[in-house]
Amino acid sequence: MTDTYVKLLNPVDEAKCRTLAKLELTARSQGTEMLLLGAFARDLLFWHMHGKESRRETMDVDIVVQMKDRDAYNLFRSMLIEKGFTDKDLDFPGLCDTETNVEVDLLPFGDIAKDGVITDWPENDDSWSVVGMQEAYDHALRLAIEVDGNMHVLRFVSVPGLVLLKIVAAYDRPKQRCKRDTYDIGFVIKEYLGIGNKTRLQVFPHNDIMDKYNSDLNRATACLLGREIRTMVSGPTKDYVIRLLAHEIESHSSCPFTKGLQDALSMGKFAESKNIVRAILEGLKWSPYPP
Repeated sequence: MTDTYVKLLNPVDEAKCRTLAKLELTARSQGTEMLLLGAFARDLLFWHMHGKESRRETMDVDIVVQMKDRDAYNLFRSMLIEKGFTDKDLDFPGLCDTETNVEVDLLPFGDIAKDGVITDWPENDDSWSVVGMQEAYDHALRLAIEVDGNMHVLRFVSVPGLVLLKIVAAYDRPKQRCKRDTYDIGFVIKEYLGIGNKTRLQVFPHNDIMDKYNSDLNRATACLLGREIRTMVSGPTKDYVIRLLAHEIESHSSCPFTKGLQDALSMGKFAESKNIVRAILEGLKWSPYPP
């Protein structure tokens, strides 16, 4: 588990800070911490920390909270409703902070999931994969915000954690998620070297990457991200994601993830997009401990 606190170049707006403070207090009262993820975490990592702006604007906040069972999750939601949140006119699992009008998607992970999946929500008979969430939580960054004179510490995903969860989500809910998740992964690949990571390709253990990909920066970045994911995940999670991406490389027809990256990153060039997926996959198969 990391304790890496970050500083922001561009502050988070007051409305989101006030909503985040309520969420953090509620999670703390239940003896747990929440994890910020999704597009808001992307904006923290790139716009708020480094001034790199995404064209895909987000107004809501996605969080997950460790929960042992459905009763604990229901209690958490009811506590938020008591604090002024409402679920009226929103699709489950959405809530809205009536004070700030900030919408929140609230999902659980942890013991509530069975075999990496949360199934059979009574509200919509749907399911969600939580593969990778524990690793993203364990390797998260921390942000301290002050609201009304009180400090609140928030955990949010790192860049490799963000990419990991977006790969899983793109396959878990392809109709709802694939296009926006592959857009965000494409954005990360384009901007990642520019937020202090370019020199990492010049020193051990990643100084082999540029030669491997003939100085193609997109493929080199994709491989670097794959390696970083590799070092943070468990064996089962690594194998799960490798199976997902290997299908894309081996398939001649059904390649939704590759096609999404084709639009987001490769200027419509399918072969180039497949090479980027292959580079992520090769990064995931990398061994940080040579024989």
